[in-house]
Amino acid sequence: MVTCYQPAIVPGPPVSYTIGVMIRSGVIILSLIPGVCYYESKVTGGSMKNAKKGFTLIELMIVVAIIGILAAIAIPKFADLINKSKEGATKGSLASVRSAIQVYYGDNEGWFPADDLACLTASAKYLSAVPVAKLPNTGHVDTGGVNTVIGITDIGGWDYANLPATPSTWGNFVVSCTHEDIKGQESTTVTSLWSTL
Repeated sequence: MVTCYQPAIVPGPPVSYTIGVMIRSGVIILSLIPGVCYYESKVTGGSMKNAKKGFTLIELMIVVAIIGILAAIAIPKFADLINKSKEGATKGSLASVRSAIQVYYGDNEGWFPADDLACLTASAKYLSAVPVAKLPNTGHVDTGGVNTVIGITDIGGWDYANLPATPSTWGNFVVSCTHEDIKGQESTTVTSLWSTL
C-alpha cells in the first residue's frame, strides 16, 4: 500500500490505494486504475545514463568554419582600408606642403624656397616637419625625405624643383614615384600616377 493524494478534482484528505507500477523506456508510470496514468517520473539513476549538456563536435566545427570564412573575407578588406588611409594621408600631406610653399612664396615676394624645404620647417613657421610620404603597393619605403632634382626620381618621398634657373619647374613639389596610386591600380580605364598629383 502507498499513500497518494487524490487528483485536484476530488478534494479530500490522503487516502490509501493499491497502485500498479510499470517501467516503460526508463519512465516509471504509477496508476490507480489500470490503464489510466496518474503520475509519471523519469528514472534518474541506475541503468539510465545522465543527460549531458554541451555542444557536439559537428556544431563546433561548423562555428569554426563560419569564423574562418568571415576572417578570409574581412582580412583583405581591412588591409585594403589601411592602404587607402596611407594614400589619403600622403595626398593630404602633399596639399599641406604645397600650401606652405605658396605661403612662403607670398611672404618672400615671389621667391620659392631654394633649398630642400628646410626653410619651411625652420622655427616651425610654415611646417613643423616635412611629412612622411606613404606609398602603398609601390615598393617604396615610407620616408619624408625631399629630393631636390629636376624631374621625377622614383625613389619614394618627395621631389622638389628648387632651381630658380628653370622657371618652368621652379617651386614644383610632387611625390617621388612613377607608379599608380590605388585608384589607378584597381582600374583598367583610369591612369592615376603619383607624380601627376
